[in-house]
Amino acid sequence: MKQSNIEVSICCITYNQGKYIKEAIDSFLHQKTNFNYEIVIHDDASTDNTINKLKEYKKNFPEKIVLILEKENQYSKRPNSVLDIVFKKARGKYIAVCEGDDGFIDELKLQKQYDCMENGNFSFCSHNTEDRDENGNLIKREEKCQKNIITIEDFLNGKGNMHTSSLFFRKKDVMNMPEFYKKAKIGDLPLKLYLLSKGEAYYLNEFCSFYRHNSINSWTIKGKQNIEKKRENIESVISIYKDFDNYSNHKYNALIDKIIKRIEFEFYKSTADLKMIKKNKYKDLYKSLSIIEKIKIRLKSIKWFYRLYVKIRYGK
Repeated sequence: MKQSNIEVSICCITYNQGKYIKEAIDSFLHQKTNFNYEIVIHDDASTDNTINKLKEYKKNFPEKIVLILEKENQYSKRPNSVLDIVFKKARGKYIAVCEGDDGFIDELKLQKQYDCMENGNFSFCSHNTEDRDENGNLIKREEKCQKNIITIEDFLNGKGNMHTSSLFFRKKDVMNMPEFYKKAKIGDLPLKLYLLSKGEAYYLNEFCSFYRHNSINSWTIKGKQNIEKKRENIESVISIYKDFDNYSNHKYNALIDKIIKRIEFEFYKSTADLKMIKKNKYKDLYKSLSIIEKIKIRLKSIKWFYRLYVKIRYGK
């Protein structure tokens, strides 16, 4: 029998994350709340053992877990359709997001964020996130934000680095998303931009979830291992900012131009494209680099040296 009066839906998306999914679901089930919550898991046609593990959890917790098992991969058709599907299936007043290779570390995470949203007029609630490696070992534990109230200007100025696993918002706010969100290839950035355009966010200065770096099939590691893939990812991010600039009637144009400039520069720096990073457009950013950073870029610009660097760091 399904639970009634669901207040919060944990929306989890997964694809070929059989290695990690158990830890994620266990962290959801360990939440302590004074309200009912459900766990809605969308599997995008995994080809490993993820689906078998999901079915086992569904068998053991039929009243708590809702499964959406795709026969065809939906991300390949339209990336943000996956979030749309799981959001619409959710029955809660609020949605908490977490991917299948991440997880919660505070058993009161949902309760704290629920109380925050119930008692304040915020577009969403976020918090600090631990960085862990693919085996779950702690990489770093640092505060990502120095203030509690986050505006869209703060976010565009780089002062609100909020990970997807920390997001908690109202379902009604994501039922009719604008076109710039729908066409995006990356889900969390346009989601945060859209929600912040509706109002301020509240940032809990507590560590309530973890993010797994370089996990199998992660967007981040794929982008790092292949320059063309990285270029494609960067272009996707820039496209999101440009589309949001149009959506917001260029209200934040100056800040967005600075962001795009920085993103482009960081890409050219990472690929050691000396010709590009020395262009007048990036003159101030290049001048701000230390001598050591400039030496590293010059070394990476030597093709055989860069190939060796990539092979040592990423095994390719």
